[in-house]
Amino acid sequence: QEERRGYRLLIRGSLERILIDAVRYTSTRDSLGDLRQGDPQRKIRRALTYLHHHFRDPVTLAEVACQAHLSPHYFSSCFHEATGASFQRYLCDLRLRRARSLLAVSSASVTDLCLASGFSTLSNFEWAFKTCYGCSPRVFRARIELDS
Repeated sequence: QEERRGYRLLIRGSLERILIDAVRYTSTRDSLGDLRQGDPQRKIRRALTYLHHHFRDPVTLAEVACQAHLSPHYFSSCFHEATGASFQRYLCDLRLRRARSLLAVSSASVTDLCLASGFSTLSNFEWAFKTCYGCSPRVFRARIELDS
């Protein structure tokens, strides 16, 4: 009876979420038959969607290829053609972008951010970060704090 502050926004958000879930459900059901025999670009888009949702997990090329209903070798070739990067490079870049954004907004430890971004070891994360951005994660964070 009594509307509280934010009530309408909460209801609208809930309805939008329901509609998004319904669209995802119907498009997934309609496209599964097409995926088995369809266009490789459509399969790669499906794989990219999966990858963007699961890049923080220990995901493998074979697992993502399975999502696209392609053999790992053919998937790798199609993936590189569609994205301009190898599967591992693309996955690493996703994880590094996530780590960079977390470093900018979070005070959590570098180790925690490393794991939250999908890297399995701190040394691998630090090497990849330094190779990509030219400085260690700690130096990157210190620079951001100085600029603030």
